[in-house]
Amino acid sequence: MLHISTAKVRSVIQLLRKIEAVRPDIRHESTPYEDLEDLLRELDPDEKVDLVALMLLGRGDFTDDEWDDCWHHAEDEEADADLAEYLTETPNAAHIDEGLALVGEMEEEEEEEEDDDY
Repeated sequence: MLHISTAKVRSVIQLLRKIEAVRPDIRHESTPYEDLEDLLRELDPDEKVDLVALMLLGRGDFTDDEWDDCWHHAEDEEADADLAEYLTETPNAAHIDEGLALVGEMEEEEEEEEDDDY
């Protein structure tokens, strides 16, 4: 389902939490922000869309049943944004974390359904 590894998502979440702890007027000048920009530059387009989709899912813009719609909406959002700035405009670490948890639950449900088919 996800194109991005959980480890990369966790790294983004950690950096976002560090950025959220910095005074708002100097966030964009902080080392964690620069680290976030570097990490995001290394991601491929689908991985970037996954991050935005996880944020949208986690903050409740979409339900887990609407993952495909969420992903396509995120694709449009990501294409129009400086991703580092977009992710740091509002506190999003918790939303991405929640989205990741929901996706994990969805994958577990899919695995259970596959097991039931046998």
